[in-house]
Amino acid sequence: FNEKNKTLFLPQINALIKLMQDYSGYAIPDLRQEYSETMAVLSRKNTLLNDAEFGQNKIVLASSPTTFFLQFAGPCNSSCVFCSRGHEYDNFSLDNFKEKVESRVALQLALAQQFIFTGSGEFLQLPEWRKALEYFEQRYPYVDKMFSTNTSSLRHEVVDLITAQQGRYSIHASLHASNAKLHRAITRMNNFDEIIEQIKYLLVARQKNNNVRINLFFVVTTLNIDDLPDFVRLAKSLGVDGVVVNYNYIYVPAQKYLSCYFKQDLTNRMFGQAKSLAQELGVSISLPCGFGL
Repeated sequence: FNEKNKTLFLPQINALIKLMQDYSGYAIPDLRQEYSETMAVLSRKNTLLNDAEFGQNKIVLASSPTTFFLQFAGPCNSSCVFCSRGHEYDNFSLDNFKEKVESRVALQLALAQQFIFTGSGEFLQLPEWRKALEYFEQRYPYVDKMFSTNTSSLRHEVVDLITAQQGRYSIHASLHASNAKLHRAITRMNNFDEIIEQIKYLLVARQKNNNVRINLFFVVTTLNIDDLPDFVRLAKSLGVDGVVVNYNYIYVPAQKYLSCYFKQDLTNRMFGQAKSLAQELGVSISLPCGFGL
């Protein structure tokens, strides 16, 4: 499985996928397990080939994409000040995904290393949230899944399903604040304590299968930049895997002055404090570049 002989594999992989689909192979545990193990090996080989081609600065690739961003838009119960969501936004539909995406790139999806469930809103609030997660677990248990959530949707029933699955998940809990008052100001939600309880439930539940990583996510703005050190302390107290920090994007003129461009010195100082504190506490942290650095 390399640039020279990959074409020999493609018809066989397509035939295997078709066989699994036509004869309901995904519903047969032994056959599904053998299929998953085979595709996991091919996925890793495809990733190695992709890395090699990237290192060689190739323009035309023999490898398939290792990561797919899949639009999993859903309803949203928050109204974050930096939100990009418009008034009209089509929610994710599993049937549409099968018809318009999977049917066209089944081979490439099968060779992927990671699926990122992206899009506006909370797909875990969709009526078919369970059906969607179970479908991707059945078809692609060897592919890592990643999604962000405002964490209000991370209900116990969701956690119980995810932590019982074979597949690995990476979850970004989008809190943006270390306390209820600031959280409410940014997200317009009044459920900070409930969210913290649900994170704690996940941290306990994941121990039985060790298949979930969770980071606290912080979109940094002029409203919350000085809360970043306390956010690191919150991550430490909860015992999550790390902190991920990003700047906000400006989607409408009203969001302009949320940009930390207007508080550059304070931003650099808070980034420095957060980084030093994270090192002191043993918390993994990912920070964007500061200003003028």
